[in-house]
Amino acid sequence: SLAVEILIDNCVKNNLPVERILKAVLLLENAHRQIYEGQFLDVKFEEMNVDDVTEEMYLDMIEYTTGFQMSAYAQVGALLAGCTEQNLKSLKDYGFYTGTIFQIRDDFIDYINSEEDIGKPPFQDFMHKKKRLPILLALKSSNRKERELLTKLLGKSALTDEDKSDFIEIVTKEEVIDYSRKLIEQLKEKAIVCLNNLNPPAGIRAVLNEILELASDL
Repeated sequence: SLAVEILIDNCVKNNLPVERILKAVLLLENAHRQIYEGQFLDVKFEEMNVDDVTEEMYLDMIEYTTGFQMSAYAQVGALLAGCTEQNLKSLKDYGFYTGTIFQIRDDFIDYINSEEDIGKPPFQDFMHKKKRLPILLALKSSNRKERELLTKLLGKSALTDEDKSDFIEIVTKEEVIDYSRKLIEQLKEKAIVCLNNLNPPAGIRAVLNEILELASDL
């Protein structure tokens, strides 16, 4: 891949040990394989009935995509710098939890109906029939009227402005947001434990904390 080619080129130019370079390449290649597995699940879910996709299946999917991706990125620089195995493990887990949190948040952002606010066209997940957490939780926590309306909206190929308003109201209702925030908080606490184990210098700690806070802001 291009990322691996750039990595190798820069490492060779800076005379880094071959063993570290090979470990970094293997790390990225393994991450790419896991991402492909997660993307396969994501596409598979598009063809499934929404009632057949569980929260556990969703979490498995985003762990394989964004979780493992961020985990690899958190490790690769430290690995090349000669970081200890213990600290690499802390960075690996920190990246995994932070990436998973980020994806949960990103799946809600898709239903904020303003391209200016989110930096991309909204409702892309809906258009591609994605079975993401806001929808799964909304269906699980809805009364019969809300469920019938949401099911009807999910069956449409396009939404009117009124449809979008109804959709957003259901998938961002208080029960859905509260549950998601609790899930994010549980993952965030695990990421903080990783940072405590890592115990980096104050400046690096501040950056890693800021990344985690930004990812957790739902």
